[in-house]
Amino acid sequence: MINVNAIPSFILIIVGVVFIVSSLKLGIGNIGSPGPGFVPLGAGGLLIILTLGTIVETFFKRERKSRPKIFEGSQWWVMLSVPLSLLVYALLLDIMGFIPCTFLILVFLFKIWGRQSWKVVLGASMLITGFTYLLFSYFLKINFPIGLFEF
Repeated sequence: MINVNAIPSFILIIVGVVFIVSSLKLGIGNIGSPGPGFVPLGAGGLLIILTLGTIVETFFKRERKSRPKIFEGSQWWVMLSVPLSLLVYALLLDIMGFIPCTFLILVFLFKIWGRQSWKVVLGASMLITGFTYLLFSYFLKINFPIGLFEF
């Protein structure tokens, strides 16, 4: 008998196979000159590998009777805050610009998830925002939205 929890995993394996077959039709190129199917090939392969790990875990773990603690009490709002904050980030990115918008979302996420001190939250947010800006803007030459603050 098949475990009902494994059905979504099997569907994801099929999606991974479709990605791989489609990427081969597009042409993957090589490392020095990647084709349009190079990234979908990697994504499909990674999806299959991670899903196989989930299937193995599903079949070899004991069934737990209790629900995860994240659903107890008032913690459910923390899980909803991540996709909602990413939606707000996407909507405000062009208006505010990359640096202030990224800094604010990191502060928000670090504070609600990590419950760290403000010094740690602000320091980590500044470091990550600065690192990503340097990496993508200066080294990879990717232009970010400037926004109202002209950062």
